[in-house]
Amino acid sequence: MLSAGFMSLSLGGLASYLYVKHARTWDEVFEHDEPVVPGTTGMEHLGWIPLMCLMAFIVAYSLGFGAVPHLLMGELFPLEYRHKLSTISASFNLCCAFLVVRTFTPMNEALGVAGVYALYAACCLAAVLFVALLLPETKGRTLEEISHMFSRPSKRRVPNDEKCEPLN
Repeated sequence: MLSAGFMSLSLGGLASYLYVKHARTWDEVFEHDEPVVPGTTGMEHLGWIPLMCLMAFIVAYSLGFGAVPHLLMGELFPLEYRHKLSTISASFNLCCAFLVVRTFTPMNEALGVAGVYALYAACCLAAVLFVALLLPETKGRTLEEISHMFSRPSKRRVPNDEKCEPLN
């Protein structure tokens, strides 16, 4: 949750910077300020902001959401299905990253670069809400407790004399 929060803040800061930089009203907003160099808007002195925002995003993603699919595999998946489900989980993570990269250019043409980063920031904010409201806390619980928490109750009862075999 902390990772998604920092990712949302950094992408929101980047979107704000790009919006202000490309806004036609920049001179109207700061018309009382005299530029340091005649003929400039003053944005040249703030060029470090997008770099810092991107660095903060990369660090927050790497420490949180980038590692989550690999960390959760050991906690959430039952031992007998872990090898298949971990492959699906890692593949889904990489497919989502591919979709973000693949759709950037069409979204940039439709929304503008500031709009794309604002949309990404909104998605990260939605991830914060999802984690805070819908995911259960597993800290301090054993694997058996976590497995029991995520298991579905069976709809039919199996008599004691009927032999049950695991699924393959």
